[in-house]
Parts: sequence; C-alpha cells; structure tokens
Amino acid sequence: MFTCTDSTARKYAGKLVSLAFIRLIKLYADCDDEYRETVELVKEVKTCINTAFNYLINVLTEKECQRNWTKLECYFEMLNEIATSCASSA
Repeated sequence: MFTCTDSTARKYAGKLVSLAFIRLIKLYADCDDEYRETVELVKEVKTCINTAFNYLINVLTEKECQRNWTKLECYFEMLNEIATSCASSA
C-alpha cells in the first residue's frame, strides 16, 4: 500500500482488506463458545485474525511506511473501519 502511487487504488485496496478482515471477525463472533474451543477450523480462524492484526500494526514500524507517511491516510482509514465495526461485533 505504501509503494502504490495511485490514491484511488490505495483507497480501494484498504477498503477490500478492511471488509475481508471485518467479515472474518464477524464470522468468528457468530460461533458458539463451544465451537471456538473444539472445532479446529474455528481455532485457525482465530489464529488468522491474530496474525493478520499483528501484521497490520507491525507494518507501521517498517521503513517503507515511515518513508511514505503521506500515504498513511488510507491505511489509517482501513484500521479505523476494522476497529469501529469490530467493536459492535464484540
């Protein structure tokens, strides 16, 4: 996202990632507690959510991100969409 020169592409890439991430979290939230503890696929979904979110946060420490700080607007909009819609799922 930080090397893309087209602001429209950055915007829609962020939208796509946030919608996919939000959907994954909502699917996990809809699972019963029993399924969360016993079904391996549901456990993998939780691992995927944790891994992806850690990556999204850790990207902010990379040099490419820091060099292209002007392109952070779309990235923060993506994180904001994820955070605000997932708060209602929790």
